Amino acid sequence: MDLVRFKQILLAFADSEDNLEIRKGGSLAIQIGGEVITADLNVREGSLLVSEGGSVQRAENWIVHRIAMLDILAERIIENVPTTKTFVTPRAEMLDRLEVSPTDTASPVADAFERLREILDQRPGGTCSVLYLTSDAGEGKTTVINELANYQAKRFRSHETDWLLVPISLAGKPFLRFEDVIVASLMNQLRFQRLYFDAFVELVRMGVLIPALDGFEEVFVETADGDAVSSLGTLIRQLGGDGTL
Repeated sequence: MDLVRFKQILLAFADSEDNLEIRKGGSLAIQIGGEVITADLNVREGSLLVSEGGSVQRAENWIVHRIAMLDILAERIIENVPTTKTFVTPRAEMLDRLEVSPTDTASPVADAFERLREILDQRPGGTCSVLYLTSDAGEGKTTVINELANYQAKRFRSHETDWLLVPISLAGKPFLRFEDVIVASLMNQLRFQRLYFDAFVELVRMGVLIPALDGFEEVFVETADGDAVSSLGTLIRQLGGDGTL
């Protein structure tokens, strides 16, 4: 990560540009809410490093754990996303990416839960990857999403993975601004108030958050200009060719 990208991400967390200062000497100060964070910046072997309180981390890790506080978000997911004690792993049919499976023939998958996790874990670079989970109503899409979100949060907490699946329910919320739906899910369902929508998008671009948009086919959202459009296309454009959904 270079300094330009680093600054772009930090600005997504700050209340305004005036709340971020990076001096030529390599010192950093940023205010997020009522907290002022100071650190020093250095470059070693092409990597941007952040030094704070005697600890030195790569810039990416510092953003994830210190600025975004995703360790707390993992705990919130574990506490607030419901799981099913009698969960039975379903089977599925998988139609892979064109470069992997050039035909239109779906292949059977015995463990849909594990295959879903494997596909999301790939996070191919240079493209925005979208995985569709489809079935008839009531067959368990939401249940699978919640189980995987909880599973990933526990693995994130124990440092076995570097990404979180964030369930976001869109069903029954037509003609709402998509940004409002995302932030409301984080604040109301997960009790997590750290992220603005812009910061959420940056973390998706980094590959550390993967939103599970539940009920997407039911929703049209209102844009900032007042137009009702498909929210999927809008989000993909905002990601700029990065991230996984």
